[in-house]
Amino acid sequence: MIKNILKNTLTGISLIIGFLGFSQDNESVVDSVFKLTPNSINKNNYYLTYEVNERYQFDSEKNKDLKWVKNNLEVLWVIPSMNLETTENVSWENVNWVEVNSNPDVFLCETTNNIPNGKWKYTSSNKTITGNFRNGLAEGAWDETETIQNKTRHVHQEFRNGIPNGEWYEEHNGIKWYSHVFLNGKPNGLWFDYFRNKKRETNYENGCKNGVCKTTVDGEIEQLYYYSNGIVNGDYFEYSSNTLVKKGSYDMGKPNKIWEIHKIDKTTKIRYLAYHYDFSNILQVKISEYYSNSKPKKIEIYENNVDLIIGGGSSSRIVNCNQNNGVCNKQTKTYFANGNADKIVYSGSKEYLVNKKFVSYFENGKIKCEGIFGGNLKHYDLTGKIVSQSLFSIDPFTEIREN
Repeated sequence: MIKNILKNTLTGISLIIGFLGFSQDNESVVDSVFKLTPNSINKNNYYLTYEVNERYQFDSEKNKDLKWVKNNLEVLWVIPSMNLETTENVSWENVNWVEVNSNPDVFLCETTNNIPNGKWKYTSSNKTITGNFRNGLAEGAWDETETIQNKTRHVHQEFRNGIPNGEWYEEHNGIKWYSHVFLNGKPNGLWFDYFRNKKRETNYENGCKNGVCKTTVDGEIEQLYYYSNGIVNGDYFEYSSNTLVKKGSYDMGKPNKIWEIHKIDKTTKIRYLAYHYDFSNILQVKISEYYSNSKPKKIEIYENNVDLIIGGGSSSRIVNCNQNNGVCNKQTKTYFANGNADKIVYSGSKEYLVNKKFVSYFENGKIKCEGIFGGNLKHYDLTGKIVSQSLFSIDPFTEIREN
């Protein structure tokens, strides 16, 4: 019979149930004692009934003192769940390594003066976690291997004095999902993250992104940009099938200078300029959109928007003007595919819209409708003759047409 007794301290819902010992004869013996005090479990949050060999059970509501009685069993240390956070809620007493062959969940630890110190191991039917403690703190390499439906997941982590220090990575069937490096608990050096055929590479210095950040697809660059002390700063490039589709630059987190976004025409397969952003004058940002024939499709001019923020992907934008509670003052000009003007409209605060002239055109270039915000509205036919007049309404200028 193993004489070492494992003493457990249970806190909150981090409950671990343990027993060890066996007998070489057929007589029932008391192999170990498991004792709970009334304060060991928060009854409002946790309740557990645990069965052993369908014969013995532990009820956390009813049994405050419990003795496990077993016949001819191996040395077992059974737990329903385990993670690194629960180890701080457990104390050990003179625990040595024990070989176990057929137990679903086995937890083993070396201690000094009731403090984890040395090797640590958890084994279940499909998972193994190994590591080391030094004076109660995780130290050195920790590895977790789990197999589910013939798929293997492996996590490697390195610590010094209980904080991340060294390489951390995760693999699935031998394929890396990520590879990160820590120095004294902070990200440091190159970090790699993998997404099927995509890889992202980010450089850290003392916990901050610094330097190049690169994303590749099948080995070809998809995105390339830079950080300075955790803030995106400098040139930005984006590629599709090794073709440049987006370029611009940031000034400490804000887009500046000229940005260009290219697209590929679905019919001709020719690359063309789809968007042009001009941040040269932050008080009057100009955004131009083009047809595949290079003629203008829409031009937006944001006026007096000092804190203009533009984000989104290569074919979409999110625009926010913080100083006006999110309302942007802008002029929008739209065009027909033949290059003729379609509409000139305005949006923004009421103060900005006063006396602004709205105009709508026929495709042949003649005026279709025009009016002053807050004034009158005139409608014309194709010959230029006035056909009706009314008070100003925004409705004629919000009609959606197919390009």
